[in-house]
Amino acid sequence: MSNPNKTKLVVLCVLAGLIILAGVAGFVYHLFTGLTGLTQGIVRVQAPGRQEIQLDEPGQYTIFLEVSPGAEAQAVEYEDLLKGLHLRLETLSGQAIKLGQVRGSSTYDLEGRRGVSLMQFEITSAGRYRFLADYEKSTPARPATLTMIQGFAAKLTRVIIIGLAIMFGALLLGGLVIVLAVVLYLSGRKKQAPTPPRLVRT
Repeated sequence: MSNPNKTKLVVLCVLAGLIILAGVAGFVYHLFTGLTGLTQGIVRVQAPGRQEIQLDEPGQYTIFLEVSPGAEAQAVEYEDLLKGLHLRLETLSGQAIKLGQVRGSSTYDLEGRRGVSLMQFEITSAGRYRFLADYEKSTPARPATLTMIQGFAAKLTRVIIIGLAIMFGALLLGGLVIVLAVVLYLSGRKKQAPTPPRLVRT
C-alpha cells in the first residue's frame, strides 16, 4: 500500500511547483505585454523636418532617438545623428514648449527598433503641436527618426513593479505550500510511529 503522507507531500510539492511556474510565466507575459504597450500611441517624426503632430494626453513626454540595434553600429550612428541636431516644439500659434534634459537614461528595444532617450517636455493640454528638427551644419546620410512617448518612465516603473509582485507573490505562495507539505508529512509520520511497549512490574 502507498503511504498517504508521501502522496500528500508529492501532490503539494507538485502544486507548489505549478504555482511558481505560473508566477514566472505571469511575470514574463506581463513584462512582454507591458513593454509592448509602452509604445502604443507613439509619435514618430523625421529629422530634419517640420511637422504638425497630435499629442493625445497631457503630461510628460520623452523624446527618443531611434538607432540600429547593434551596439557598435548604435554608438557610431548615435553620435552621427546627434551632431548639430536642434529640436523645437511649439504650439500652432508659435509659443515654445520647453525641452529639458532627461533624468537618467531610458531605452526601449521593441520590434527591431531601439530608442535612446534624448530630452523630455511637459504639456498641460492635448492637441496639435508643431515639431521642428534641423541640423546646424551637415545633414546625416539618412534622416534621423525621433519618437515621443507619454509617461514612459512612470509606465515602465509600474510594469516592472507589477511584474515583480506577480513573480515574488507566486514564489512566496509556492514556498508556503512546500512548508505546509513538509509539516503535514512530519506530523503524519509522528502519528504513525508505533508506541513503545510499557514495562509492567510484577
